[in-house]
Amino acid sequence: MATPSLVSHLCPPLSSHFQSLEPIVTPMYNTLDALSDGIQEMGQQSPEWHDKMVHKIPQAPSVNRANWLLARCKGKVVLHVGCAGPFDEALRKVAKRCYGIDHEPLQRPDYFRLDLDTMGCTLPHLEGVEVVLLAEILEHLIAPGLLLKRVKQQYVQCEILITVPNAFCPQPGLNQRIEMVNRDHTCWYSYQTLSVLLEKCGYEVTEWMWYGKPQPPYSEGLIFVVH
Repeated sequence: MATPSLVSHLCPPLSSHFQSLEPIVTPMYNTLDALSDGIQEMGQQSPEWHDKMVHKIPQAPSVNRANWLLARCKGKVVLHVGCAGPFDEALRKVAKRCYGIDHEPLQRPDYFRLDLDTMGCTLPHLEGVEVVLLAEILEHLIAPGLLLKRVKQQYVQCEILITVPNAFCPQPGLNQRIEMVNRDHTCWYSYQTLSVLLEKCGYEVTEWMWYGKPQPPYSEGLIFVVH
């Protein structure tokens, strides 16, 4: 017999975070019989194990990452964290102003060099910033929560855009014992793990979507909009 807390977890109320997305998050199980069947499919695991380990992935749209980010940042003052890469040039062409932060010695306007792994220095507080972009950077860091907490402290009123590769994007080389992953990456993120990380760092998710191919939930990556 499932406990009330278990039932409420498996049959959550409609989340205000995803009201703009259709369809809204659906419950894992609507009845205790369905829960029992689900547990059997998972190898006769206990309800407690099921409650801890099984998570529904909400449906969400799929977009072109670069096009979506450029449209979102167009005409705005942007702080681009992890700006060492080709996307930064395109971003600076559409943004009203684009500050950059990274650990490399770059020659570009409005640039601040900072060790994003140790976060030994505080982030610069730049007046007028409307959007903070963390695109394909969290998966490179030793302790991404340190950066997320600093951003939260310094840019409380700003919209934060986060993109990461999807942990469940197909890996065609695994049968040959080949991992296809950037050699500088420290982790993979899924919808669940990124949601938990952001919640622990004090963020509220207001939008999220997939990017790239193939179709969800195996798409190339995830985009989260948080405050």
